Amino acid sequence: MSIRTNYGIDILSIYTSEISAIRGDTILIPIMVEIKESSSYRAHLRQNPNDEEYFVLEVEEDIVVTPNQSELLTKGTWVAELEQLDAEGDVTTLQRTYIEISEDYTRDSVYPIRRDYVAIKGDTWDKMSSGVIVKIDGELVNLTGSEITFQLLTSAESETPLIEKSYSEGGILVSDPSSGEFVINPFIIDLDPKIYVWRLIISLVDGYTKTIGIGFITVK
Repeated sequence: MSIRTNYGIDILSIYTSEISAIRGDTILIPIMVEIKESSSYRAHLRQNPNDEEYFVLEVEEDIVVTPNQSELLTKGTWVAELEQLDAEGDVTTLQRTYIEISEDYTRDSVYPIRRDYVAIKGDTWDKMSSGVIVKIDGELVNLTGSEITFQLLTSAESETPLIEKSYSEGGILVSDPSSGEFVINPFIIDLDPKIYVWRLIISLVDGYTKTIGIGFITVK
């Protein structure tokens, strides 16, 4: 992503995010920038962006930190960067993710699940109408008194959703709060063809708020 200034100069904007994870687990870092087939990509993990030593990470649908790699991570904050390599060999940093590594499971160790979808302009979107189950630390979450919000945005940085569905407004259905399960009622996506970002946020009754799902929806 680039920002066009009034002077006609393109300034690169690095997408920045934060997640939490457990040492020794597989860590999946959502890729929140557009991946082009014409370019190649690489990712690495350091304790500090200036460190010369780093872990080389797999780049698939997500950036992957394997259990063998995360087992070697010390408690604290690590930095994962996704870089693009063009045909001339120039390297551009596209995404930077700060990972807070802990040794024990807490509810903050739940990081967003990444899923991408395709939709047809004017069609009904029902990809989450079959039920979404929320678990934290392996336990079902009681959704009593919680707010659940689904947003469709122009970009990951946007704060103004083009489409928003919530439990309080009736766009999301919770039949049995103790089951931890909810569904997003089907709705029509009548947006111009392009790639959009979706985000799913849960706010528990105790005030704890977490993005539990994120990804792209390509409208054709």
